[in-house]
Amino acid sequence: MGVLLIRDNEINGPSTELTKERAKVLGVEVEVFEARGPVDFERAFARWTNERVGAVVVGDHAFLVANSDVIAALTVKHRLPSVGPLELVIVFGNPKLGTKPMEGAPMLAIDVPLRALVSQDDQDKVWLTYNSGKYLLSDVYPRHGLAMPPEKRPEH
Repeated sequence: MGVLLIRDNEINGPSTELTKERAKVLGVEVEVFEARGPVDFERAFARWTNERVGAVVVGDHAFLVANSDVIAALTVKHRLPSVGPLELVIVFGNPKLGTKPMEGAPMLAIDVPLRALVSQDDQDKVWLTYNSGKYLLSDVYPRHGLAMPPEKRPEH
């Protein structure tokens, strides 16, 4: 499994160790590549193609998210597993709204910030999939024992 990270990010060490530890249990080898920028992406994918990795995991650094179109194109070019010919995950949220609840219920981080998935099916139809603010209020927050104050509730 290839893992794409940004060089000199302080979270890389602990994140990489945890990933390797979990992958070992599954009998999967991890090949980490720390990129300085987009110019390094092609080198990473070429290396993973030569090493015949079975999948690629991309870190959630803002720089990698901002370059997700380039990364998605490289997965196609190098024929590495992907959900579809077009995929993009958009992360969105409001730190002023989400930080306080997360302090009270750290496991909320599994569900927020919210994400949207843009994908393309076999008939070239593009789909936008997301969970609404209403779902956040009715299902996610209660699952973590939280109630959203009425003045902060989304309209939809």
